[in-house]
Amino acid sequence: MAKKSCAAARAHTLRWGWLQRQVPHLKAIGLDDYHFHGLRHSTGAALAHAGASDAEIQAILMHKTRQMTERYTKGAQQRRLAYSGMAQLEKDRG
Repeated sequence: MAKKSCAAARAHTLRWGWLQRQVPHLKAIGLDDYHFHGLRHSTGAALAHAGASDAEIQAILMHKTRQMTERYTKGAQQRRLAYSGMAQLEKDRG
């Protein structure tokens, strides 16, 4: 496995430190049983459903590849296409 550069290791440490500082805040609002990956996934899904681009989601979630981001955007795209298709059907009937 490739060794992380000093800058990458420092960035990872800073992100992890920030996440750890959020624990008391999450517990204070009653989120005792949370998982950061779940929060990240929820954020990605919400961004995709709100219409954020793949590039925007990738930047926000710090994904290294577009394939990682597509986990969130595929579902949102399918939903938009389904609504669009149903709207066409309603339009044709009307």
